[in-house]
Amino acid sequence: MLASVQIIDLGVAFLVNDPPPTLGCPIEFFPTELLFQCPASAKSDIWQLAAVMFYAYTGSYLFQVGFPIFFHLVCHLVQDYGPLPSHWKGKFDWGQYGGMPPGQPVDALTEPSWWFEDPESPAVLLDDHIAKKASYLSESQRVELVRVFRDMVAWEPASRISAAETQRRLEAPIFSSVLEGQ
Repeated sequence: MLASVQIIDLGVAFLVNDPPPTLGCPIEFFPTELLFQCPASAKSDIWQLAAVMFYAYTGSYLFQVGFPIFFHLVCHLVQDYGPLPSHWKGKFDWGQYGGMPPGQPVDALTEPSWWFEDPESPAVLLDDHIAKKASYLSESQRVELVRVFRDMVAWEPASRISAAETQRRLEAPIFSSVLEGQ
C-alpha cells in the first residue's frame, strides 16, 4: 500500500549554501543537472523523489540504464525525454562522470550534438510506461501522475515543482482510491 510508505532520506544531507560536488545515490535516481556542473539543491531531491515514486508505483525504474555509466544515462534520458537545455552544452563533467581513467586529459571530449537537438524519432512516452506498469490506475489517474512526474523531472531544477506541491497534487481527490489501497 503506497500510503504506508514514508521516505526519510533521499541521499546526502547538506547545507543549502554548501552543496557537495556529487550525491551518493544509484545512477537510476541521479539528478542529471549534477552531470552538467549544476550544484545539488532541494530540487535535486525532487528528481530523486520522482524516481523513487515511479518505482513504488510501477516496480520499474523511471530512468532505465543498461550499464551504470553516466554517459549512457544521459543518452537514455535524451532518447526518452527529449533534448537537454542548450546552455548545458560543453558542461558535461567528463572528469567526474565520463568514466575516464584518472589523469587522462578530458579537454577534447564533447557531448554528442544530438543531446541538444530535437530528436528525429519520437521519444518513448512516459504515458506508455505508466500505462503498462501501473495499469491498476484509472486513465485519469495515469494522466495526472504523468503530469506530476514531468513536473518533478524538468531538466531545469528551477522549473521543478516543490515537495509541498508534489504532496498537494498526490493528495488530490483523483488519487484517493490509490491512497486507500483500492
